[in-house]
Amino acid sequence: MARRHHRSGEGVTMTVYTNLFDAEARVAAIYPIGMIGDPENPPEWVEQFTEDADFGDAKAIFGEHAELERLTNVDDFASTVEHAAAVAEAWVMSGREGFLVRTEICQRRYVGNGSSAYYSGWGIVALGWIYVETADQVEKAVLIKATAMHDAAKAEVSA
Repeated sequence: MARRHHRSGEGVTMTVYTNLFDAEARVAAIYPIGMIGDPENPPEWVEQFTEDADFGDAKAIFGEHAELERLTNVDDFASTVEHAAAVAEAWVMSGREGFLVRTEICQRRYVGNGSSAYYSGWGIVALGWIYVETADQVEKAVLIKATAMHDAAKAEVSA
């Protein structure tokens, strides 16, 4: 079974996907935080993550990790490389483990009028970040994120 439906307390039907294919989601990359190595020369993915520090998922992760709290203002750094090095150093010094996951989720455009029909495709995706403690949590975390995105898109046309 690809997905199951349940009702929320408000009577709205929500979809909970059981696989990435039906959720139109994929894992673009999984990065182990504990394997950063030399924080003065962090991997490129740390810089990619810090470039998103002011936006959505990355901003939330900065807020959830106490060691990154003082590093949220990108303007405090001379360059994105300096910012990435500061983030890498904070993670290394704190002993942070876990993984940053780069996600790609198709953006759905629902037709409305009470229909569950939608248009989507891999040409228009939402890129995002998720933090998980263990690799076993990756799929479930991506499915939860995709479900929330799709339900929000559907609710927009239903309102």
